[in-house]
Amino acid sequence: MPLISKHIARYVGQIVQNSTRASSGYLVQSRSCSTEPDPNHPIVHLPGLGKLKGSLTKGAWTGVPIQQFLNVRYAEPATGDRRFKAPVPAEPWEGVRDVSKRSRTSPYYGDLKKMPKEQLQDDLEDCISLCVYTKDLSGKKPVIVYIHGGGFYSGSAAQHPPEYLLEKDVVLVVPQYRLAALGFLSTKTENIPGNAGVGDVLLAFRWVQKYIEHFGGDPQRVTAFGQSAGSAIISALTFSPVAEESLFNKVILNSGAGLASSWSVDFNCERNARDIARRAGFDPKAPLEEMEKFLLQLDTYTLLKSFSQHMWQGTPNGINSIGGHRFTIGGPSGIFPKTPYEVMKRGGGRKDLPMLTGVVKHEGTFALVDIFAILAHQKLLGNKQFMQYDLLEEVPRILASTETSNTLAPLIARSMFNNDDLKSGDLRRLIPGLIDYCGAVIIKSTVLRSAQFNSRHNPNNTYVYSFDYQGEHTRFGYDQDVSKIPFDGGVHHTNDLIFLFPYPETAKLNEQDTEIAKKMVDLWTSFAIDGVPKTKDLPEWPVFNDVYGPYLHINKQFSIGQNFLDELTVVRKVPKMASFRGVVVRSGIFQRSMFQRACFSTDSTGNPLIDLPGLGKLKGSTTKGAWSGTNIFQFLNIRYGEPANGERRFKPPVPVKPWDGVEDVSTYKLGSPVYYCMKKYSPEQLAQNQEDCINLCVYTKDVDAKKPVIVYVHGGMFYDGAAPHFPPNYIMEKDVVLVVPQYRLGPLGFLSTRSKNIPGNAGVLDVILALEWVQKYISNFGGDPSQVTVMTQSSGACMMSAMMFSPVVDTEKLFHKLIIQSGSCFASWGYDQNPQANARHMAELAGCDPKATLEEVEAFLLELDTYKLLKAFAKHYRIGIQKKGIDNVGGCRMVTGCPNGLFPILPYHTMRKGYVRKNLPLLIGTMKHDGTFALLDIFLVLAQRKLLGNKTVNSYSMIDVVNQIMGMDDPNGVTSSLQTALFFGQNQLVEGNLAKMLPSFSDVAATCLMKGPTLKLAQVNAQHQPNKTYLYSFDYRGEHTRFGFGVDVNQLPFDGGVHHNDDLMYLFPYPQKASKLNDADTTIAKRVVDLWTSFACDGVPKAEGVPEWPSMSRVCGPYLKIDSTFTVAENYTDEFKATLRDPTAIAKKHKPSL
Repeated sequence: MPLISKHIARYVGQIVQNSTRASSGYLVQSRSCSTEPDPNHPIVHLPGLGKLKGSLTKGAWTGVPIQQFLNVRYAEPATGDRRFKAPVPAEPWEGVRDVSKRSRTSPYYGDLKKMPKEQLQDDLEDCISLCVYTKDLSGKKPVIVYIHGGGFYSGSAAQHPPEYLLEKDVVLVVPQYRLAALGFLSTKTENIPGNAGVGDVLLAFRWVQKYIEHFGGDPQRVTAFGQSAGSAIISALTFSPVAEESLFNKVILNSGAGLASSWSVDFNCERNARDIARRAGFDPKAPLEEMEKFLLQLDTYTLLKSFSQHMWQGTPNGINSIGGHRFTIGGPSGIFPKTPYEVMKRGGGRKDLPMLTGVVKHEGTFALVDIFAILAHQKLLGNKQFMQYDLLEEVPRILASTETSNTLAPLIARSMFNNDDLKSGDLRRLIPGLIDYCGAVIIKSTVLRSAQFNSRHNPNNTYVYSFDYQGEHTRFGYDQDVSKIPFDGGVHHTNDLIFLFPYPETAKLNEQDTEIAKKMVDLWTSFAIDGVPKTKDLPEWPVFNDVYGPYLHINKQFSIGQNFLDELTVVRKVPKMASFRGVVVRSGIFQRSMFQRACFSTDSTGNPLIDLPGLGKLKGSTTKGAWSGTNIFQFLNIRYGEPANGERRFKPPVPVKPWDGVEDVSTYKLGSPVYYCMKKYSPEQLAQNQEDCINLCVYTKDVDAKKPVIVYVHGGMFYDGAAPHFPPNYIMEKDVVLVVPQYRLGPLGFLSTRSKNIPGNAGVLDVILALEWVQKYISNFGGDPSQVTVMTQSSGACMMSAMMFSPVVDTEKLFHKLIIQSGSCFASWGYDQNPQANARHMAELAGCDPKATLEEVEAFLLELDTYKLLKAFAKHYRIGIQKKGIDNVGGCRMVTGCPNGLFPILPYHTMRKGYVRKNLPLLIGTMKHDGTFALLDIFLVLAQRKLLGNKTVNSYSMIDVVNQIMGMDDPNGVTSSLQTALFFGQNQLVEGNLAKMLPSFSDVAATCLMKGPTLKLAQVNAQHQPNKTYLYSFDYRGEHTRFGFGVDVNQLPFDGGVHHNDDLMYLFPYPQKASKLNDADTTIAKRVVDLWTSFACDGVPKAEGVPEWPSMSRVCGPYLKIDSTFTVAENYTDEFKATLRDPTAIAKKHKPSL
């Protein structure tokens, strides 16, 4: 599956030599002046089709005559309305069709741009043909059908001539199929269904079954042989419901497998088709039908030029971000309803196939050339810090890794690199490991998995090899200048083909190479003939009947290996094989320059314009500081992840792809879908892509500066919140850059079945991706990526603190200080205890069969429209809280033990094992009455359960009931006993008056849900950073409150006091009614902004009029009390009973009756 362009001269020479007449029972008189058959031009009659006139070539080593029939049309030209469609079998013809010379190949842009204009007017798409090579038209010989590779966009039959393989008693067939956009473009509609090229290959196999006997071939003994992308096609067809088992009965797969979905599957068909159309001059926002019509009528040259631009300019964003040359999964073609991997995991696929498969030793060098090109254009090759810290994340991203949990990088570092080499930051020392990684991820691991699957069902007929022989010639670079690349190709991808096909013409074999070629031909053809690969002077090739072996090493001396995993680190173990030249690779030496320096300007209306290298341009707008009127540039809802809809729903986010033109980010857009908001949407809003919500806002005053960055991660119980709720007009009075990401909420971000289909924690991974985006791009907005402070509240605080205990997230690279407001990862409410059951319940509420299998439930949820999904979640949430409490609610909480490995166990348990970040400055605290927000829900549940007037319940079991609602059910009674002793008097319980118990329950909720977990987190940090941990209690009660979150609370018998998230009103001018602060409130706001931003700037919170804030040097203090008068207190556990000390703070003047 080559990534780099194959500028290889096409094989156009035709060998015509005098030869002995080949015997044939099908030779007939041709339409010539001669009455005798021409011995140099054999004739074959195909019943129902017509006659073919071939030509002769001869075997490379014995000179044996070979009859060849070149570019036999097996399908009608796929032109006009047939473009992109399934192939139509060739129609009969009159007379004798001359197939003695090579003719047209499938169009390839690298060739077309060299053609004269008059040649471009020919019917370029008349290319669905095949070549047949045989020595005996009357025989009944085994047949090898070779499917060429070339990344699905290049290659031809001419590049695979017969002179080596036809030294043996076989018939060789080499089909051509439509390539690139002509063969693989898709919109998953009847107009452009996708998989046309695969359909061509299927038709070629069916043609072989029908006609190969007329060339001396046995249709009962057909071996499908492919390389790279060709292997992927063959392998994938073994998992397709439309590929008849009679088409072939053995497979040879060189360097490829259909399980390699990262480079063989187009996961964004329509988007990629639109990008190709856009590059050809079409409006990307036009209706789909108009775009399809445009592509159907587009001339071949422009279509393939646009595809080529799409491919090369998209590759730096990951090879899974491009399309038009990949398989389509689903859609009307019906060839691949599911990915081959999905079919395999479900027990499908052919289990009766003898298989010969393997790799070349240095599979990774072909891909590493492109990676070098990309890094060079990004000016990263000489960046030592990048090489030390970021390289092992960037390379997997380019090679289509979609994981964002940082699991992969440490695994790569551990298995493929020497620690001293990594620390050196020396690129040349890292090359061996990079070659190994590229080879493993693109080719070797998928070939191994394919062999394991086959051996599991057919252990006595599976053969695996590693081709280790380095001969005189190489295909490294595919004729491009690689002299300035600081490594050689080694035993390069496709080098094995030099020993099976005499191509390119320059690869004349010396004596040693010829010996290897003869042995290779023996092995491959003997397997095709009788299912056992063998050659003289070779030890018996053992079958691959263990999990990882045994397998054959093909080299000067053939040998047997026992563990194929050794092939994943073959260069690291023998680094001299990379043959380093010591060349300093300079940016600018490569031709495909795609990256430009970011620049800032304004348009004609004064709107700020910014250019993000490798992404595109943004048009923002301006706002003003609330107190000084300072000018603030704002870039609103910048997409940092691709829309997570379709098959991406519930999955980890995919980094945003580049765009052309100027993206307008001057106004706020819709946030992550929330059910109560969607109910109020207009039809126009509902028609938008609701799940296109992975975006962020950036606010800055000086794009040329290098200012500290604050990334605010909002709360909202994991199901509510949006960037517009956190405008910049207070914080941006200070010299910082503010970033406010949006992430997927509710079930879109947190639903889980702990499976690969719905793994969970997608919203957390969004935030990680946002922080990675900040590291990469914030310098273009005037921010310093080495001074990032995460500021967060409530569920956001739970999420961000949990990251510090994740074994796969390197938070030290993502942020450098942390501000936590009213939240902690040690709180039990942050985690879904029964994710699969909760997902099933939501599906049932939306109409799914309760008896459906898990896979059916997942498929149902993946296809459910957004509104119905969120409606089902809202109902599930309400039912769960009412019946059994928060522990029975899912789709809005983090998950442990999910496939992405983010949180294998609860962060608390991780902390107990000693894993904790030890270098983090932390500012952390809670609200005085942080329990009233929960008390509101508790009160509503008690009312629904009709328990409010029950004195017996109030006296004997109300504490247990409340604990259950809060998700703290304690069968042993220890928790409730301690709560009773701390918060309730005996007289209270005897009286059973719920109104008098409300202050106690307010403190219970605040302590158990917020204050206790927050104190524990502060203590853990202070153990390691006692001089950089700052603790507070926010006690100030201003004019406004967020109590009730917009819900009517007039009927509640209590007020919110200093309510959960009231502090946010002094950091962000929101909600609208609270954006106008009175003088006293403004003073508090200015001081809080000073404290928070000074901590972000230099790690010490300070403000005018505030006493020195001491760090938390003892177990429970000291801490700052934020009020009209700021004071310092000593023991934070005093805050556990804040309401009991002053019950009037939450008392209502006119209480409703209980």
